[in-house]
Amino acid sequence: MKITKQLVDRYLQGKCTTAEASAIETLLETDPTALDDFLPEEEWLNSPIDRHYEGQDEAYKRLTQQIYPKAKTHIRYLGVAASIAAIFILLFGIYRQQYPSINPSDRRMTVINDSIHPSASSLYYINSGYENMVLTTSDGSTITLYPHSEIRYAEDFAPLSERVLHLKGRARFDVAKDKSRPFHVVSQGIVTTALGTIFVVDEFKDSKTRVQLLEGSIQVVSQRKVDAEKVTKTFKPMEEVTIDHQQGQIIEEKKINNTLHNREAYFTQNAQRLHFKNLALHDVVSILQQNYGIDLQYPAQSLDGKYYSGTFPESDQVYKDIIKEINYLHHINITYTKK
Repeated sequence: MKITKQLVDRYLQGKCTTAEASAIETLLETDPTALDDFLPEEEWLNSPIDRHYEGQDEAYKRLTQQIYPKAKTHIRYLGVAASIAAIFILLFGIYRQQYPSINPSDRRMTVINDSIHPSASSLYYINSGYENMVLTTSDGSTITLYPHSEIRYAEDFAPLSERVLHLKGRARFDVAKDKSRPFHVVSQGIVTTALGTIFVVDEFKDSKTRVQLLEGSIQVVSQRKVDAEKVTKTFKPMEEVTIDHQQGQIIEEKKINNTLHNREAYFTQNAQRLHFKNLALHDVVSILQQNYGIDLQYPAQSLDGKYYSGTFPESDQVYKDIIKEINYLHHINITYTKK
């Protein structure tokens, strides 16, 4: 079932069907931030999400059977217990925000030693709730830490030569300009570097990281695996890349409205196929060289202003077919050598 804003609106108003509510709740179970882009924050805060919808009692019953398969808890009692738990969590969250613990073992904000700069103390935040956490660093940069994410960075950047932040999960960064101190976000297998920009880093799978640039410019460098080349990409606004940092491969690349003709371009790769759509030949060449360990040679400026679309079954030698087709379509001569 396709999730649309209209469907989300009906869900928040308690007007959707059981099947529609189940589809949204299943999506939220796998990705709690999946609906972030459908509604601005004020709509979420004012939405009557506690309204009864068709089949809600049956959904509660199924949930009870999954959590307590041997218990004979009445649905009414489960609803009361859930309400009490929600109130407790809300009050506890408010208490934690107003009275942060000074215990060094507190996981929400703990002062620790930074392994990169041992002389600088660090702040460590974990967002274990269901709402975004907004943080401000000493240089004025803003971090939006999404639910179920963690971040660690120096308490004071002033005495340091660079700003290094360690991320687990998903976060948006609005970076304060400081040419003397590069801004590095270190996530699993990826280092994203920026100087005055807005971008999102998302570790949505163990071996894969997505980086989306909203404003400014960034460079993404993967941590090199023994048998794989390091991935290095430079971004323009409204571009994003997903990197499999274990394999050292680009598995997805998107460019939104990247030409005067307002064309969306992208590349995707999985175990079955490769798919290019309206992608500039410069980007196609970069992907092929990275993912297949080859060097491509071609006449200077021969790729300028040219784009490519095509779908191929994945194989170790698929780059040969792609290069052959590009040469035929664009009347150029791209040659390759294996590294």
